[in-house]
Amino acid sequence: MDKLDDKLIEIFDGKIVRKDLLQRIKKGTNVPTFVLEFLLARYCASDDEDEISAGLEAVLETLSDNYVRPNEANKAQSKVATKGRYKFIDKVHVRYVESKKRHWASLENFNSQTIAVGEKFYKENQRLLEGGIWAEVKIAFNEIEEDDYAFYIEELRPIQLSRFDFEGYKEGRKHFTRDEWMDVLLRSIGLEPSNLESRVKFHFLLRLAPLVESNFNLVELGPRGTGKSYSYSEFTPYSTLVSQVTVATLFYNKQRKESGMVGHWDTIAFDEVGNMKVKDTDLTQIMKEFMANGRFSRGKEVIADASMAFVGNLDLSVKQVVNSSEYDLFQPLPKEFDLAIMDRFNAYLPGWEMPKNSSGFLTNNYGFI
Repeated sequence: MDKLDDKLIEIFDGKIVRKDLLQRIKKGTNVPTFVLEFLLARYCASDDEDEISAGLEAVLETLSDNYVRPNEANKAQSKVATKGRYKFIDKVHVRYVESKKRHWASLENFNSQTIAVGEKFYKENQRLLEGGIWAEVKIAFNEIEEDDYAFYIEELRPIQLSRFDFEGYKEGRKHFTRDEWMDVLLRSIGLEPSNLESRVKFHFLLRLAPLVESNFNLVELGPRGTGKSYSYSEFTPYSTLVSQVTVATLFYNKQRKESGMVGHWDTIAFDEVGNMKVKDTDLTQIMKEFMANGRFSRGKEVIADASMAFVGNLDLSVKQVVNSSEYDLFQPLPKEFDLAIMDRFNAYLPGWEMPKNSSGFLTNNYGFI
């Protein structure tokens, strides 16, 4: 521990966790960081070593009992059938099947595409229909033989902070200098600021801008292995990472008369944007409109706060694309992304200045949950 840890424990007790604990349980699981920290917050939000040890055991036991690995789907189904019901930690999806005129749920690792789901669950959690959400979900066994399904969702609790005391954080912030607060934020995403140059610190914080600012459009192009996608898939349950989208999934579904992802997620990150195939010209036209002012019209006007992050790999060297008559720094973007779209980016993060992923950059100190 250092002086910054002492200050965090004094001012934000109960809102912080030691980040090396995450590293201990992260290996060997495909569970996002925010899910693991949700569990750590429940069991390990303490600076007492005995409480932390007991909490870690509880987290590992919870993962062992409730997280389904891909090769354990049959075992998971058997647990529900024999016990009557069982609680899992998994990503839950809901889709509407037109031929059946009904909604079905599925879990990533449960191997059933026909889990019955009550209307209240997907009405209360619209993101179930738009990419799915991580949740604690209780699956029950249906003993009525005449029904065409064996399992149904009995309970569903999205994995996220139950409340966020913004005023409390603002008040606590007053006790930190600007540089101390930057270091707290960097430790909160698992990085040790003392191992980073000042400019790189700002780069890492810029990556977070789409997660906290409404209608903020960021592009980051750089070499592989620098954690571009990780930032948008691991840090928060309010961000989603996509590779291909349509007008209906991203903006507005005329059939359901509902807004798409932009209406349900804080941040939509386009992974490997250079490989994105744009088949519908309406997509880029609506994207331009939405990136400009946070609204678009598709039969009706839709207003949404979602930010967009475009991340991709820069395969050429920087020397090749700078001062080149053939290439420019937007070279990996799809050809459909014209100057009008580029003009709507709020920031360009120079990915070639970011360090490659390495355990040497990870912190063992405290940061926010």
